[in-house]
Amino acid sequence: MAQGSDAELNLPRLPDVPTDKPADPEAVLALAKVVADPSTSPAQRLTQARELSRQILILANGPRPESNSRLNTLLSVVDRINPMWEIEHNAEARAALAGTFATLHKTLHAIYKPDETAEGRAVRLARERDPAANHNAQPIVIHDLHRPNAPGVERTVAEGHQGRSTVATREEPR
Repeated sequence: MAQGSDAELNLPRLPDVPTDKPADPEAVLALAKVVADPSTSPAQRLTQARELSRQILILANGPRPESNSRLNTLLSVVDRINPMWEIEHNAEARAALAGTFATLHKTLHAIYKPDETAEGRAVRLARERDPAANHNAQPIVIHDLHRPNAPGVERTVAEGHQGRSTVATREEPR
């Protein structure tokens, strides 16, 4: 489900986002609370939503927080700012909220996205280990009913069939 290493998260990196100082999850949540507060002015919400997007990227691209997981922090941010989307009427502040949601979406997608390389490798190895399962996993499966040791059939090579086998069934005596 989630990728194993933090370094494998392919998140957008902004040139003006310093990654030398990790983001504090508590500060990110406090910023989300300010953005979600209806008493915050639209101009302040605009700047705080942009800063929240920036802090989310720092949190996602930085080292793992010691006190809290990235995932819990990001999901809490979604829960906090989601109600504000419904009541925000200022176009610029709404656009900044949309940008924050886009950043959250990309970050959460990078966390939840399956590792396609590992999945492909696992499928390849499983198919190599079990040829019968590999055959049955093909889009169109044609089972050879004339295979050696098939139950109820006796293989005989008939003359003039260029090595192709024919099937002779065993009849029970009456």
